[in-house]
Amino acid sequence: MIYFKNPIFIENKIEKYIKNNKKENFFCLPMFPYPSGKLHLGHVRNYVLTDVIARIKFLEKKNILHPIAWDSFGLPAENISKINNLCPLKWTISNIKLMRNQLKKLSIFTNKNSEFLTCDFNFYKWEFFLLIYFLKNNLLYKNFEKIYWDKEENCILSNEQINNNICWRSGSKPENKKIFTWFINIKKYTKRLIFNIKKTKWSNKIKKIQKKWINISLIFIRKLNLLYLHLNIYYINIKKIKKIKNNNIIFLIIKNNFLKKIFKKKIFFFNKKKKKKIILNNFNIENIIFLKKKINFFIYKKKIFFIKKSNIKNWAFERYRLWGSPFFYKKIINKNFKTKTSIDTFFQSSWYYLNYLKTKNLNNEKKNFWFPIKNYVGGEEHANLHLLYLRIINSILYDFNILNKKEIVLNLINQGFILNNVYYKIINNKKFFCKKKKKSFLFRIRKNVKI
Repeated sequence: MIYFKNPIFIENKIEKYIKNNKKENFFCLPMFPYPSGKLHLGHVRNYVLTDVIARIKFLEKKNILHPIAWDSFGLPAENISKINNLCPLKWTISNIKLMRNQLKKLSIFTNKNSEFLTCDFNFYKWEFFLLIYFLKNNLLYKNFEKIYWDKEENCILSNEQINNNICWRSGSKPENKKIFTWFINIKKYTKRLIFNIKKTKWSNKIKKIQKKWINISLIFIRKLNLLYLHLNIYYINIKKIKKIKNNNIIFLIIKNNFLKKIFKKKIFFFNKKKKKKIILNNFNIENIIFLKKKINFFIYKKKIFFIKKSNIKNWAFERYRLWGSPFFYKKIINKNFKTKTSIDTFFQSSWYYLNYLKTKNLNNEKKNFWFPIKNYVGGEEHANLHLLYLRIINSILYDFNILNKKEIVLNLINQGFILNNVYYKIINNKKFFCKKKKKSFLFRIRKNVKI
């Protein structure tokens, strides 16, 4: 005889199981927009993709986080406010209202309680918290170093903001200046950027772009018995130098910890005619590919050393702009800050996703239940800027135990480009953009079309 349990008992048991069984969290995130005035078709394509994914996961009974925010600091608002004598904040907020209404018409499903503006004090106050962490852990320092300077925008640019010796925003050639400014030590994460990208489900195209940009190379130094002269990277045997006066030779013990590993003494030879300091040493630098067995042998015998080089330089993130997140200056009335310098907006976009969780403290462990971000949707043009900085700051936060994931974005989706022909006409020797007409000329193909 087969025994059948009471159906009501079975239903109650299933309900208890459903209540006790925690739903899976699903974080679906589009790259947040800059409030420039109107949504373009690239925005629509981006948010429709994440909206479809979020709705499907909602039907699958998952806890969905599909938020949106506004990247509201930056040069466009500042430049327009100067031209039209407007307040950047008022211009930005009016644009946000317009773009928010457009999103409503598209019926985009988002978590409204998570919305925020990066120009809000409640957001950028956390940057002071992070920068103090950086300072305590020797990741933040101030020094005289050569940086790229955009003379048209009058601001510092990081190494990643120069493409083919052209400034990424103004299109002009950058200047090299030596300035006393603040840096974030991101060079120490170079190796991690290469190896950790394997843990992501990003497209091979984005991975190749980042690896090509990082470009780690090894310079091998082979120890020789002869003494060599170093002048402008070229090495010449000291035997070829006929006359050296004793007064011009100085022996100096190296104090630099890195150079100590290579040799203990340098000899400086001063050329009075050229007024240059020449370094004498007993090492010859060669870009030669060695077999691993030979390298290990030479290192063991202390006959060879190597130096790692990369395109990644320490991040000069301070900007001499008004409309930006303030940087370590005194607080005055109404939560405003008196400052002449600000922080690169890429710093804000590299950690903004944490603010969607609305935790009272960034160290709150509960926020890690939502990570990694399952789907992140945005353009491939951000590969060497936003996406690279996002990975760097994520590595730093992982070291601070603020995050428990080595890579915060699991799956990256690129929505592609929507292109449009841009035309112009010349009136009184000046260029004016217009629609396609008989007397108009093709300017270029632009990636966005306003709606």
